Amino acid sequence: MLCEVCKGFDVHSLFALASSRTATETPKLAVHGVYPEFEGFPKFYKHHVGIAALRSSATRGCRLCSIIWQNWAKDRTAEVIEREWLAAGIGEEQIFLGLSKWAPEAQGIPYLTVLQYVSNGTPRTLGMFEVFADRAKVPDGFGHLLAREVYQSPASEECISVAAGWLRDCMTNHKTCLRLLRKISQLPTRVIDVGLAVSSQKPHLLVTSGKCGSWAALSYCWGGNSTFTLKTSNIQDLIRGISLEEFPPTLRDAIVITRSLNIHYLWVDAACILQDSPEDWASEAARMKQVYQGAVVTISAANSPSTYYGIFEERAHLSTCKLGWRCAGNRELTAVYLRSGSHLSDGSMRKSPLNGRGWTLQESLLSPRTLSYGKQQMAWECLECRIDEGGRPVAPGERYRDKAFMQELLAGDSNVVRQKTRKLVQWSISTIPINWAMESKTWTVLPFKWSSKYYEPYDRWFDIVKEYTLRELTVSTDVLPALSGLAAAFEILLADQYCAGLWKNDMIRGLMWNRQKPRQGLSPAPNQQSAPANYRIPSWSWASIRGRLVSFHRLIEDDGWTFTEQAKVLEVGITPRLNDPFGQIREGFLIIRAPFCEIEDPYNSDCNRAATPNPILETKMHDVFANVLDDQSEFQQQHREHAGQRFAVIRIARYLDDRFDEGPGVNGKRPGTKMMVIESTGMQENEFRRVGLHTVQVSNGVDLLNQQYFFKEMEEAKWKWKKVRLV
Repeated sequence: MLCEVCKGFDVHSLFALASSRTATETPKLAVHGVYPEFEGFPKFYKHHVGIAALRSSATRGCRLCSIIWQNWAKDRTAEVIEREWLAAGIGEEQIFLGLSKWAPEAQGIPYLTVLQYVSNGTPRTLGMFEVFADRAKVPDGFGHLLAREVYQSPASEECISVAAGWLRDCMTNHKTCLRLLRKISQLPTRVIDVGLAVSSQKPHLLVTSGKCGSWAALSYCWGGNSTFTLKTSNIQDLIRGISLEEFPPTLRDAIVITRSLNIHYLWVDAACILQDSPEDWASEAARMKQVYQGAVVTISAANSPSTYYGIFEERAHLSTCKLGWRCAGNRELTAVYLRSGSHLSDGSMRKSPLNGRGWTLQESLLSPRTLSYGKQQMAWECLECRIDEGGRPVAPGERYRDKAFMQELLAGDSNVVRQKTRKLVQWSISTIPINWAMESKTWTVLPFKWSSKYYEPYDRWFDIVKEYTLRELTVSTDVLPALSGLAAAFEILLADQYCAGLWKNDMIRGLMWNRQKPRQGLSPAPNQQSAPANYRIPSWSWASIRGRLVSFHRLIEDDGWTFTEQAKVLEVGITPRLNDPFGQIREGFLIIRAPFCEIEDPYNSDCNRAATPNPILETKMHDVFANVLDDQSEFQQQHREHAGQRFAVIRIARYLDDRFDEGPGVNGKRPGTKMMVIESTGMQENEFRRVGLHTVQVSNGVDLLNQQYFFKEMEEAKWKWKKVRLV
């Protein structure tokens, strides 16, 4: 039922205006915008006057008024609505139905907006909705403006058909995907033969022995209670086959999806790698790049926190409202529907359990195609298309992903890589346009504010590490193996030596990392007692300590910084623990020559620092380290005491910052320095480990005078250059 006011709303005419605009106009970039967008029609139709009238109509049973009212009132209590809105006379302005601005490269289609305008002309949003159509009944000429139906059950035939259609379209019509991606490759060492959906064949483990074929891969969370794993004791049972019901729900659903996509094999790490064999695990982990790169599609169980949760979770019911689609002669040819635009946003995908897991970052980046199952809908991503089940071309979860470039990289086409590297660095890792990789639009949709001066190729690696360190690892020693596939790919791009998460030719900047302290309850740092024998990540790598977000120094000289390296790398040595040069490390060292200044033990409070040759430096180091009592600080994680221990500071880099028109500094520029704090290991002469990094910069503030005196003291001290070995 619709009230008389809602019966007068002609949704077809509204979208006809939008269709005409897309046919005759070009989207424009707003002054502070990121994507070019079309202007909307916010005042298309006068609805009720005031929220009181809206509520009254909703109470009488008008379906459209009800869905608008429910959307607005859901975050407010009845008492607040009565006291702060209705009794106060707020919200009594005219209500308008219309269309929002929309950017084809971002949200793709416009939202239906419900707005009021307050006395100063500022809009008040009562709701934003998607107008969607049944997939088989999309009105001609409006498919690019209307959303699509989202099904109640992800296990339904309709939902499976949508996923199969995405894969079929990609493998048939996408030129870039057809050019770069192979349909058949050498199978992984072991795969699950899923059998046909209509057969009675039990899924079974297949030892491939070099056989070629097509397979899907599963990206998922194990969860803390997963017991279904491949072991030497049960491998023969899995080779003979077990019933579908014996697989845990997440793996069982993945087998059903694989069958429905007409793919014969499925790779799942828990069932295809011997979990009680360190040698097999290390060997297969080193092949992870080939597994995900070669998969026809990676099934992402984005909303499943464990193997026992399943993929096919019933979705929450979405309130909808049917609207007639009237055409010439006021004839109702079909119908469209309204649903809340907030319920299907990709925010839940970004916050899903899977996207908090460390291993899944490289799984998603290396996979040429990803089919993600989120809380409310599916999403598809390949080299040419990123779309969700609801019909919006939005990136699922991690928007920094760039499958087209990564697959060019993995294909080993060095000419293409070189041509596109300069363009690649123009992308902000967090704001890549949604469909930038489409053949006809490649390199043409860059917002004006992005510039290559901010995004050097090494910065792209740092951005990946930054995202990676926001995630969690169940096993701390996986910190480098879980990035090994990406590291192998970047080695091609950078033509550089990989060094425990850093790169030799960018080592000085790589050493200037800081890492946030870990959350409480995390397992010990990789280098502590829980690590296996013959395992030691060098202290100068960000991977050597447990923590959260890692930050690096960016090259932004053109924006007011003058950056100068003050140390020189003479030699780097990395010894892998097993056979993977990108995986676990047995040991590593770095020989560096830098300005060197020996200091007192920063934890020794009895020292008379005023009597030392560098009293300001000594006091600063003591204040920084001795006052940090947290046992998860970098110093506490790295420190290993020995008799006669020495401490020192080496200067890594200096810079001048002239981004400010006035203020303290040198000739209008504010000096800064990056210093690594090191301690002797007691193993050999001039061998040290990193225990911290400290930055000093002249700036306005209460510490200004002390900072200026520090630089004066440092210049007068004339630190001697010294060659040291860092481990």
